[in-house]
Amino acid sequence: MAERPLFWDRQGEPLDTLEYGALCKFHSYKRVDESRIGDLWISTVWIGMDMAFWTEDPVIFETMVFSEVDPDSMHPELAAYVEAYMRYRTEEEALRGHAAVCMDVRQTIAKIEMAEAIHNDAIEHPLGHPCRACGETFHNHPNKECNGWY
Repeated sequence: MAERPLFWDRQGEPLDTLEYGALCKFHSYKRVDESRIGDLWISTVWIGMDMAFWTEDPVIFETMVFSEVDPDSMHPELAAYVEAYMRYRTEEEALRGHAAVCMDVRQTIAKIEMAEAIHNDAIEHPLGHPCRACGETFHNHPNKECNGWY
């Protein structure tokens, strides 16, 4: 049985070690997409080295999330994205995956901002949502500093 190649180009064609090394020198070849959202940098790249030997198709693309600030200073829901990664078989999957991660991060930020605005009495909760700590509705809440507002 023929040995499976370790290195693959962006189109999914096998490469030898020298070809792989030559392509790795080109940042523009490796970069698939990147986005900066708030303090997060979402990076999708061609890794070229098969990262999943147990599947039929090589897994040669990766999206990873990095933070430009200390994750401990971030909201926990955003910090959870830091250093998370997703891997893909094709460039098309990688582009779709990158877009999905960006959309998820944006939705998380919107959710956090909405919760903070409600908690800070900047806006009324659209559903009159009760406080999770004490059960009071927003209008009747005796303590606007209560930590149950989300």
